[in-house]
Amino acid sequence: MASFIPLDDWSSQPRSLLESILERQAFRPYSQDHLRLLAHTGELILVLDGWNQLDGASRRRARNELEGLRRDYPKLGIVISSRSLSVAVPFAATVVVIEPLDHIKQRRVASALRGADGETLLEEARATSGLRELVSVPLFLNAILRLSPGSRLPTTKEGVLAAFVEQHSQIANRNEALRNATLGHEKEILADLALAATRAANTSLPDHNARASVQATQRRLADEGQISAYSAPQPLMVLDTLIAEHLLVRSSGESVGYSFQHQQF
Repeated sequence: MASFIPLDDWSSQPRSLLESILERQAFRPYSQDHLRLLAHTGELILVLDGWNQLDGASRRRARNELEGLRRDYPKLGIVISSRSLSVAVPFAATVVVIEPLDHIKQRRVASALRGADGETLLEEARATSGLRELVSVPLFLNAILRLSPGSRLPTTKEGVLAAFVEQHSQIANRNEALRNATLGHEKEILADLALAATRAANTSLPDHNARASVQATQRRLADEGQISAYSAPQPLMVLDTLIAEHLLVRSSGESVGYSFQHQQF
C-alpha cells in the first residue's frame, strides 16, 4: 500500500508522518498499529513529495523521523521527490530523473488543460523560435497553456519566464517564500542570472558565478535603496529557494551549475 504525503503540507502541522496518513479520509478505518504492521512486513510505501520545499528545520525533523522509521521498519518503502538542492536528499539509494516531455506527451498535456485551444497554442509555440524547446519542460508548457484566452503568446524565452514568474507569484504560500528569500525582487535576480549566463555564452552558470550574480543584484538593489544590504539573505539561500520554487534547476555532480529548467534559458 502506498501513501502520498505532500511534505509542504506535512511540515505545517505537528503530526508525525504516520499520523498525517491517518488524517486522510481513505485511511480513517486504519490505526497506527495497522500502519506499523504494514511497514514491518514491507507492504507500506511512503511517497514523500517535495523535499525541496522544506526549510532547514523541517528537513531536520523529517530526516530524524525517517531515520527512526528506517531503523524500526527496515522493509518500509520510501520514495522522495525533490529538485536538486545544495542539501542532498537523505537515503537516496536509487535516483530517477524525469526527462523532458516528448511531442506526444506535450499534446496530451495541452489537450487536458485547454482542449483544442491548448493544442493550437502548443503548435504556435512549436513554430516560434526560442519557444519550441521550452514546451518540452512541463512547468513552462503549463505556463504557456495557462495564459488567459485571447492573451498574446510570448515570443521570447524571457516572455515565458516573466509569465511563469507572474503565475507562480499568485500562489500565496510560494509568493511568501520567494519574498522572504529575495525581499520581493525575484524578477531582478532571475533576470540578472539569465543575463550572466548569456554573457558567458552558456545555458548554465557555475555555482560561484551564480552566487556572485545574486550578490551583485543585491548590492545594486541596496545602492538604489530598495533593500538593506545587511538584511539580504545569503546567495546560496536565495538560489536554493529559487530551486525549491521551481524557477531554477541545480545540476549535481562534480561541476555544480544553475540553469532555468533543464538548461532551456
